[in-house]
Amino acid sequence: MVLKLRELFDSAVDELPFECELTADEFDAYGFELAAPISLRGLAVNRARVVTLKLHAEFTAKLVCDRCLDEFEREFAYDFEHTLVRELAGDDDEDYVVCPNDLLDVSQLAAADIKLELPTKILCSEGCEGLGEMSFGNDD
Repeated sequence: MVLKLRELFDSAVDELPFECELTADEFDAYGFELAAPISLRGLAVNRARVVTLKLHAEFTAKLVCDRCLDEFEREFAYDFEHTLVRELAGDDDEDYVVCPNDLLDVSQLAAADIKLELPTKILCSEGCEGLGEMSFGNDD
């Protein structure tokens, strides 16, 4: 979903709410299969000529435990906030999201945000004991 931010940057409107979904085709994260599209909702706000984007993402993923290899589903919910700018005066700054031509691809930004938050180790539970003892045929 692409947000048109011209009126917001020009202070013609104060707020721009949005809702959309991020499909599996738009979200490719190794080890994470979506049970349904990612639900995105948010609000872009202009307060004192500072444009801020608040974004909420919710989804359920089909996962495989790294210890016991059991399949399971887990719900995730994340909140993100960004300051949006039309351009930067100097070098690129990670504190801002540049919106060329007053456009912002919310789907692309949300996918990047979510991928940075996903856990690197997937466990079905904190107490997962894994596969247990393995036998290699040397039963004496």
